[in-house]
Amino acid sequence: MSFFIAPPSEAAQISFSEELELLNVDGNFNNSIDSSLELSPGSHVLVVRYRDLFEGVNADESSTWVKSQPLFLKLVINSKQITLAPPKLDDVNAANSYLKQPYLTVTPDVGANKELTLQPMTSVIANVLSAKD
Repeated sequence: MSFFIAPPSEAAQISFSEELELLNVDGNFNNSIDSSLELSPGSHVLVVRYRDLFEGVNADESSTWVKSQPLFLKLVINSKQITLAPPKLDDVNAANSYLKQPYLTVTPDVGANKELTLQPMTSVIANVLSAKD
């Protein structure tokens, strides 16, 4: 499944680092392994999963996968190209620490980089339930 919401002249190209798996865009599940997609300008909700394989320190240690639960990101698109990436992490401990307060660096083609917080589903539901009219 490919996401294409806007005509090519208006669409923004969103690229993901290899540590991110795109699960959902605006409520539409993603069944492909694409590392980029096109989205129209405006506000979107992306669901991603952080995953990275870390090599063992010693030759007799096996590699270890670190994976997050699905994480939600509200992204406002106002550039033609945007890259989303977590920080570079060197080991399992750093990755596990990062997942306690995950964020992505948003790098637009124009303007300054931003760090946006990723939220687990429990936080998103709590925010919705606590919202007041």
